[in-house]
Amino acid sequence: MYELKWNDSYLIGNKEVDAEHKHLFEIAHNALVVVDPSKRKAKVKEMVQELYLYTKTHFSHEETYMKSIKYPYLNEHHKIHEHVIKLMNDFILKLPSMSIVEFERELAFFVQTLIVQHIVTEDKKITIWLDEHQKMSQ
Repeated sequence: MYELKWNDSYLIGNKEVDAEHKHLFEIAHNALVVVDPSKRKAKVKEMVQELYLYTKTHFSHEETYMKSIKYPYLNEHHKIHEHVIKLMNDFILKLPSMSIVEFERELAFFVQTLIVQHIVTEDKKITIWLDEHQKMSQ
């Protein structure tokens, strides 16, 4: 089973956004924790819905933060967010036809590529831009 752990290297330097990123990890981790087979289906549905709703809320907050710092690549970042939400919708639609093993494998891949990698690559660009922007304005 895929092991999901928060790492401080994922921090982008904004308390609210970082707290939400950590919470996304908690939700995803909880979705990946194996439970009694009789409770799996209910847990899967609950965790995926929570992850989906929280991700949408987080993206909205993150975009508000980017607007507040006048991040010049907000439109591109927003398109990435829309793509992630579309992929999440597709994933949710496939759930009823997936076995629990397929679900766990797909969810682990989804979490790693669409959440962790998004934070590490795309969200880190915000921090890099902000650091450079602040140095130039000093």
